[in-house]
Amino acid sequence: MIFTILFSILILAGFFLFIIGQRVWSIIILFFFITDGYQLLPLEEMKLTSTSDFAIAQSLLIFLFYIFVKKSINFKEKDLINKAIKYLTIILIIIILINILVLKISPIDCIVTLRPLLFLTTFYFLSFVSKNEFDLLKQIFLGITVVQSVLFIIQVFTNIQLLNGYYGGEYLDLGFVIIPRCYNFPLFLPYFLFQVYFSNMKKGPLLLGLQILFPLTILLPQHRSMIGVLIVLFLYGILVKRGSLIKSLKYIAIFVVFFFLLKSVLSERFNAGNISDDIEQVFTGSFEDFDLEKDAESTMFYRVAMLTERLFYISERPITALFGGGLMRESSAQANQLNFFVIYFDPDTNTDYMVSTPDIAWSMIVFRLGLIGSIGFILFYSSLTSFFLKKRKESDFSFATHIFMLFLLLTSFTGSDLFKIWPFILPLLDYIMIKKVLAQTEPNDQPAINSLIDK
Repeated sequence: MIFTILFSILILAGFFLFIIGQRVWSIIILFFFITDGYQLLPLEEMKLTSTSDFAIAQSLLIFLFYIFVKKSINFKEKDLINKAIKYLTIILIIIILINILVLKISPIDCIVTLRPLLFLTTFYFLSFVSKNEFDLLKQIFLGITVVQSVLFIIQVFTNIQLLNGYYGGEYLDLGFVIIPRCYNFPLFLPYFLFQVYFSNMKKGPLLLGLQILFPLTILLPQHRSMIGVLIVLFLYGILVKRGSLIKSLKYIAIFVVFFFLLKSVLSERFNAGNISDDIEQVFTGSFEDFDLEKDAESTMFYRVAMLTERLFYISERPITALFGGGLMRESSAQANQLNFFVIYFDPDTNTDYMVSTPDIAWSMIVFRLGLIGSIGFILFYSSLTSFFLKKRKESDFSFATHIFMLFLLLTSFTGSDLFKIWPFILPLLDYIMIKKVLAQTEPNDQPAINSLIDK
């Protein structure tokens, strides 16, 4: 109770700081809530599972202030992302009405289930952030990520949990040292990993230090899928940046050597999982034969089976195929009636989750939003991602953000960040800054944009 009161006061502080022009501090508070106190709050001792709902409340307060008090948000502006968010919002309203009127889901359940999508409201008030504030925020968040990365590395080699989040417990023998697998690496790390390699964010010795620190931090959890995604994205980034395969051969060779060295060190992880067996199970197995305790170790089969079972479920009726299987809360009677075979079990709370899962975002997207909602979501995502690719020559950080967006997509099959929505906030801020710079620059002055950004 005491923490709820304190955080409510902090919400109000963040709200007032933003409207009086202290936007940097307000956004720092916003991300404090999103990241559970930058992953430093002792959530178990505080009897909390997350503080992200406080971030949603702060975002909503600021958004509503600029709509009804300031009246300075223009929804009719012909902006690419504005249009995509509007279309998605209209679709979500229709989905909510279908849930209430046809599927008999309570309005409260609908709001609670879709509340992460309220993070999209940040797009409208982040437009008031100035270029100087933008630069300062990125430097602050970069600094926080450096500190968190150092803490994470210390945590791995001392086996003392320093960052909150899922700590793991499984030990891996690398030959020269035995380390625990920790899943709680810094939340900003993937975003800044691409920034330090594919933008001019830092230069000199500090850049080299970051280019060593960040990959080390992200490799220590030893996620096979994430390592594979990163290698693919770095090769893609090099090819696009260098402009041709011939110019990229040297870097590709380095990555090939790096991959085989990495595979030899992490052979236990790369050889684990029996991927070929998983694929055979996906095509020949039945959901009734799924054993949660046994088959959850076959992660590919587990994830694909989960997604496929939900696709089969919603496809049974046209209304659910189009608008989703329902926005019911996990604890509701309607959720318990789903009776899926492939579910997520949380050992910490000893709870079965029929829809929610940290393992694959698309399982939740297709079930909650259906075909029409999924298309609206993909339209928003693709609009933002393609914008950064198209503007890579006009902004030095645009291409790095584009790769991060691809990272969100590729890891959405092994994680749930894509449907959490908050990872879109920094890319949305990047989008706003690029648009501001482009608006101030004449078509003939495009080469001058990078120098203007540095000011």
